[in-house]
Amino acid sequence: MRIFFLMFLAGMPLASAAVAETEYDFDTDLTLVASILSDESQGVETESLMGELSFGGSASQVLESGVEVSANFAFRLQSDHPNRAGFSGHILECPPAFAGCPSLNGQGVRGAFSRISTLSFTDEAGPRGSLERAYIEVDGGWGALGIGIDEGVGARFYEGGPTVFTLARDHDPILDPTGINGVRVRNDISSIGAKVSYVTPRILGLRAGLSYTPDAGTRGLDLDTDRRAPGVIEPELNDVIEVGLQFSRLLRSADLRVRSSLTWSQANSASSFYSDTSTTSFGLEFERRDAFRVGFSLLSSDNGGFGDYSAVSAGGEWYVDGWAIGVNGVRAEDDTIGFTSQSVTVGASHEINDKIDFTIGYRDSETDFDLVNFSAQNSATHSGVLLEVRIQK
Repeated sequence: MRIFFLMFLAGMPLASAAVAETEYDFDTDLTLVASILSDESQGVETESLMGELSFGGSASQVLESGVEVSANFAFRLQSDHPNRAGFSGHILECPPAFAGCPSLNGQGVRGAFSRISTLSFTDEAGPRGSLERAYIEVDGGWGALGIGIDEGVGARFYEGGPTVFTLARDHDPILDPTGINGVRVRNDISSIGAKVSYVTPRILGLRAGLSYTPDAGTRGLDLDTDRRAPGVIEPELNDVIEVGLQFSRLLRSADLRVRSSLTWSQANSASSFYSDTSTTSFGLEFERRDAFRVGFSLLSSDNGGFGDYSAVSAGGEWYVDGWAIGVNGVRAEDDTIGFTSQSVTVGASHEINDKIDFTIGYRDSETDFDLVNFSAQNSATHSGVLLEVRIQK
């Protein structure tokens, strides 16, 4: 990676001045999620009100050579489900002392990719803030090189079925009112750690990308890989390599846009108990402008060696009189801790103006543990109405 970086810099044409003044961009985004959900099983408690406030911006300058240099940042404040913040945590309790509960040398386990634990965390995450993006990017005819805090190409190249909700979505949820969603179809094992990434130019609709993250133990708002549960052996992931291909092409004769992606990641484990983690994902989407979007995503991971993790998401949106009507279904299985998570969502989204939009929908969610001789609660089911309001500036 270091040799590649030096070769990349050596090939860059230098310039003594810029051909344009530095351009600045700044935006804010406030999203609120309200829910009225029933708990038929008296399992994990739901959250009725959640939200996120984000600030982001960039400064860019084009050099005489045509190379664009930009600095980018984003800071986010968030209130998520206290037991599942950052997609880390536990869904249902399964102590290793009970027969049928997964254990490793008498301790609890968690999936290296899924991040779901068999034991609860001592801390309940309240409102949190995090610098989620802070990187420099150099973009020229040979591609774009980025260095700093950012997500990897596994997440950036994601393609798949659209979701009716932005933050309270049914896969890879940023805000999860139910507290039981365990579905991840984005290959984002490196979270928002410091990394170096390179993305090629798009040629005939196809581009490739590569990311390297030295340490995957980071406390991101969407994926907290450094949150720990007492009594659980941790995977301790590092030296993450992500490789991806992304395709986008407009079929003019059919007025149809086709998008697809294929990503693979490899994360080394510093723990002698876990093996290195390999994850592959694939997504496909079709879009006709002002008419519909449909697609699906698949992900498979060996999850650290104690049982595979797999997830699938499929959905569609249809546009009618300024409304987007959508239906989505997701499902995940984590053999490491023996659980299945699934949900179905229907909803409608509408833009009030160019700064405010809202989405309302109904979701039915269920998560089950595959346990033997375990007397405690081994399933959680929630259903009800979700409302998401987003204000952008």
